[in-house]
Amino acid sequence: MEAVDRTRESSQPAGPLPRLDGCRMLLVDDEPNLLEVGERLLSLQGIRTLTASSGEEALEILKSTRPLPDCVILDLNMPGMGGAGCLQQMTRSWPHLPVIVSTGYLETEKRSRLLAMGAFDCVEKPYRFETILDMARRALWVKQGSR
Repeated sequence: MEAVDRTRESSQPAGPLPRLDGCRMLLVDDEPNLLEVGERLLSLQGIRTLTASSGEEALEILKSTRPLPDCVILDLNMPGMGGAGCLQQMTRSWPHLPVIVSTGYLETEKRSRLLAMGAFDCVEKPYRFETILDMARRALWVKQGSR
């Protein structure tokens, strides 16, 4: 398996970041309200959104969906396999799929561990919607550069 460069660029690219309208995202969270509001807000940006309420459901969606989503927003603390187990399987099966991990409490050590596991980036809840959009734009920019 080839190594994947998951460098998080602190500087902006020379050109504009990719537009998000028309892209596909998978939003994974066990909170139904967050899924509903997140899907609505993403769709207002022109983003086609799939939702899953568990890591297991997210993996099933990824196995059966073509083309794959352009990006995943994954909650860390969920019942069942949880976000960490799901992240491991996602990065093993789909190494070029950017995964943004969201969690209620994000200390430096946890962030470093998640990035080492293959997360594209991490965000602490509650997050601003614009923060997620910026992370998704950067993820698409890095993904497009790896083609």
